[in-house]
Order: sequence, then structure tokens, then C-alpha cells
Amino acid sequence: MVTQNSIVEKKLRTLQIDVDQSINLEDFPKTGRGVQAVERVQKGKNIFHITSDWLITPRFVVENLKEAKYFCEAAGRIGRAVDAFDLLILWIVTESTRETYFGRKTRFAGYFETLPIKYSVPYFVPEKYRRLLTNQVRTDVEKELNKLYDRHETFEIIRKEIRSTYHQEIISECSWVKFRWAAATIKTRQIYIFDEKYEELKIDGLQIGTPFDSSGLAPWFDMLNHGDVAHVNCKFYCTSPADGLVCEALRDILPGEQLLISYDERSDDQMLVDYGFSLGPGENQRTFLEITLREIVELGTLELHLGRYLEEIFEKFAHCEVANSDYCLKITQKGPSYDVLPFLVSILPQICPLRNKNELDREAHKVLELMMMRRIAEIEKIDELELQEFMNEKKYPCAVGSFRTLRQSHKFIAEQELERLDNLKTAVINES
Repeated sequence: MVTQNSIVEKKLRTLQIDVDQSINLEDFPKTGRGVQAVERVQKGKNIFHITSDWLITPRFVVENLKEAKYFCEAAGRIGRAVDAFDLLILWIVTESTRETYFGRKTRFAGYFETLPIKYSVPYFVPEKYRRLLTNQVRTDVEKELNKLYDRHETFEIIRKEIRSTYHQEIISECSWVKFRWAAATIKTRQIYIFDEKYEELKIDGLQIGTPFDSSGLAPWFDMLNHGDVAHVNCKFYCTSPADGLVCEALRDILPGEQLLISYDERSDDQMLVDYGFSLGPGENQRTFLEITLREIVELGTLELHLGRYLEEIFEKFAHCEVANSDYCLKITQKGPSYDVLPFLVSILPQICPLRNKNELDREAHKVLELMMMRRIAEIEKIDELELQEFMNEKKYPCAVGSFRTLRQSHKFIAEQELERLDNLKTAVINES
């Protein structure tokens, strides 16, 4: 039976990559399309071996894409700087539409034909969908979008400089939609590949030493989904691009079982921004709610003594780095990352003389309780918006579902914290 997964797999197997025959592609309830074992995979068995000529690293782009030379040189001429992320975007937008002089597509055609048309990362979807995100996440997404806007503007300026210099379209025009798609492809599929030779490159206009220097793409391997520590059954390593990337089984994997790797330990907020998904409520111990110093100050309008004092101190020390930053208290499933009072005292030591410890501690907990109630109210309002406007969503159903899951995780933490605070109150009453 021909399925969409079998079609994708057939295209991927046109690539000259060493892939074990004991696996295929399959859809899974929570993770979507992934890799499954069709027969028993023994512990230690190599599942993938992707050689250097199929690993797309920044140095690979410099050495194999002729447009990269023009791109970097033009950036240097006009006083702009491009980095490894820009090189990977250049490779994607160029190679995904290229045909050779013989009318044949790039040798990576099988890879590009299997890439998603749409992604569920928040910066990929239209703005109206981002209303389904809480303010905490939306702030990070807006920062990500602004960075991408700047990169796209620079990309187009450099492209026009090349056309003006050589009087031909060496690099094709790249729309914002195409650029955003390329960026989402990189962000959701990139892996860490340390390349010391890339750091030795001396190319005018190319900025070395950014977090993206060790980014890379690995066809086939990027079909593996993320699993938590308890469910990860594969590991991968790449000591250098020359050695290639190897993925092997950590234990015996049974037929029908999904092959899972770890995308690193990060919060669901970051998972959503980087990969377009989040784990369910209570599943990710690193997920948190943020309470910023600015939010605490705002509570001064609610006639809280702590809020009034903080407002005065905030104004007095407005020139300080801490007061101007979004310094925050993180609330996890286990409660605050550290106690509320030490948090406040560590930021603004001037608070201490203003009130006695017991009063300040009591009011600090009141602030925390109000903040959790605010978070829940915000989430419930967004839930209502989804029911009213996105009930029969067909364009970006995966994004809408992922956004909802993250809201549920945030609400779970807020409710857990309210319960913890209520237990503290009860304990104090019983002691008295």
C-alpha cells in the first residue's frame, strides 16, 4: 500500500546515505511523522551513518556553493556581516530551486521534496495565530521575528549589491515567505556539528564565533523525534564533519517502536519556539512561568504594600541594570526556583529596612498568588478565543494544537503553585 510516509521514505532513500533497512517512517499520535523499527534493532547497532558529503555545515556551504563566495564578499564591501545561519539559509533558498545545466535537480532533491511546506513554530504562522500564545511566549517570539526580519533585510541588500556589481542575478530574489521557510527548516532540524576548520576560515564579510558556527543539517537523521530521558533509545555523535554522523541504538528496539533521541534539556517554551511542539502538562520539569520585576511593580496599583514600596524603589533605582532588565522569578512544577523573599531581597536589598521580615514575606506570597491567578485568567481568555475563532482550523492545525498544549502546561504550573501556597497558609494557621 502506497502511503505518504512510503513516498517520503522512497525519496529519502534516493540519497546516497547509509541507512539501515530495519527502519521506516510512520505517524505517531503525539509526535507525528517519525522513524520506527520494522524489525528488532539490537543495542549498539548503527542506524544511520551520514558521511561528510551529506552533512550540510557552514563550511560545506562555503566550499560547495559558488554563490557563497559572492555573498560574503558583497557583505564585506558594504560593511555588513553574515554568519553561519545566513550561509545555511543561502544554501536552502539556492539549492531548493536549483537545476543543473543538464536539466537535473540538485543531488539533494530527494531531501527538499520531503521537507514540510508549513511549520508549527510560532514565527512561521500568520500573526493572528500568535494571539493563541501567552504573553510570556509571545515576547520571545517577537524577538525571534525581529531578528529574522533584520536577517532578511540584510540578505536582500547583499543580493542587490551582487546584482549591481556583476549585472546579473547570481542569487535569486528571496521573498520573506521563502526566507522564513528556510529559517524554520534550519531551526527545527539543525544539529550540533563542531567544525574546528570552519573557525579557521578567513573570509571578508563572514562573522566567525557565533552560536550558529556548529549548526548543520543531516538528511534522514532529522526525521528522528524527541523523547524524554525515560524514552530515548538512540544516541548520535559527530566528532567532526570528516568523520560523519553516526546514530546507534542505546538498547534493543522492538518492532513498531519509535526511535527517539534527545533534543537537549530545555523548557516547553523553548521547545515550541525552536521546534514547534511542547510536551504535555506535567511532563517537562524544566517548563516554568515567569514573574518579572516589572509585573511585581504593577501590583502597586492594587494597593499592596509590597507593590507600593517596590514602585518607589524601582523609580529610585531606574538607572540600575537590574531595574531595567526583565529579571524574573521562575515558577516550576516544584514551586519557585528559589523562595520569593530571597528573590526580592537579592534584587533590591534596599527593601529590607522598609518592613519587617514577616510582613514582607506574607505580602510577597500574596503577590505570587495574584500572579498565578492572573496567568490562569489570561490562559482561560485565550482558550475562549480559540473556541470562538479557531475551532475548525485547517490551515495550521498543528500550530494551534501545540500552542494549546503549552498553555495547558502553564496553567498546570499555576494551579500547582496556588495549591502549594494554600498549603502554606494552612500550615501557618495550624501552627498558630
